[in-house]
Amino acid sequence: MLENYYYEPISSEVLCQHKVTTGCQTFPYHRHNGYEIFLFIQGNIKYYIEHNCYQLTTGDLFITPPSEMHRVVSLDDNLYERIILNIKRPVLDRLSTPKTDLSASFNTTNLAQNIFVRLENEDLKKFINLANDLSSALESDNYGSDILINVYLSQLLLLVNNCFRQSSFSQQSIMPPLIKNVMLYIEQNLTTDISLEKLANKFYHDALILADNLSTTQD
Repeated sequence: MLENYYYEPISSEVLCQHKVTTGCQTFPYHRHNGYEIFLFIQGNIKYYIEHNCYQLTTGDLFITPPSEMHRVVSLDDNLYERIILNIKRPVLDRLSTPKTDLSASFNTTNLAQNIFVRLENEDLKKFINLANDLSSALESDNYGSDILINVYLSQLLLLVNNCFRQSSFSQQSIMPPLIKNVMLYIEQNLTTDISLEKLANKFYHDALILADNLSTTQD
């Protein structure tokens, strides 16, 4: 199971990728050394973050702090399109002002409730256009490209923070309660000897069924 969890450091201060892939895929749990903004555009996707799981709809936008494990499972052969923006903390601090903290949306204390919003069509189009402009500027050596990077990134972060500030959107995790509780227990007892039999006894569940459920969740 441990091979499905890994640390994926960000090589640059800012990365912006607009990706389109096809086919059933299971991306392993991972975390970064920076913040991530994930915008889902199309596909048949489940998004996992820590002990929660969400079935995604076009316009769903997630924010993920560095410490949070997350992954995506693409469930069929349809196009899977997303934008992933990775930002290191010093960039957020540099672009913020005493009046406007651009890291505000990441500083949530309740990840179960405040990790994502659903963008309306106008905001969705704005985000996609700004992200594409940012990606072009990041790849450019033209005069002024460094300034454009800060401009587009600042606009993106303002858009994200305003969407979170104004949103009343709420979505329940679809992670089965048994699996969520087992994952929480394992996380809280990493220094102890945990066997499948001990887990089955603690959660009053058949060991083989529990193993199958955990395997399905980790695949």
